[in-house]
Amino acid sequence: MDERWPSDDEKTPGVLDERLLMEAASDDRVEAAALMTLFFRLAAHQFVKMREAADAGERSSLARTAHQAAGGAATCGFGALASALHAMETIASSPAGDLTAGLERAGRELERARRAASSFLGEDGTS
Repeated sequence: MDERWPSDDEKTPGVLDERLLMEAASDDRVEAAALMTLFFRLAAHQFVKMREAADAGERSSLARTAHQAAGGAATCGFGALASALHAMETIASSPAGDLTAGLERAGRELERARRAASSFLGEDGTS
């Protein structure tokens, strides 16, 4: 399996698929804002758990948490973050996988998702 990370300029899922987000929120922007708020609260906790698991060498715990976080990201329409978290899950499941690189990539995608969410919410002043 190729564990290299794609460069930021390679084709990857979009940062925020507004269609998926609005579908999950029943086309209600207030619900979309609430969903994203909940997602980012949970993601903060999950990223702490992943870092702790990586530090302790608990690859199976890291893989499980990355899988859970990826599901939330996909539900909210954060495709690039979901992709990075799925890759993190795969890397954590491999004894030779580079956990540090995986966590750094997922962290960068989380920040990109936060910026996209802020931009989306700022469009109509619901932030």
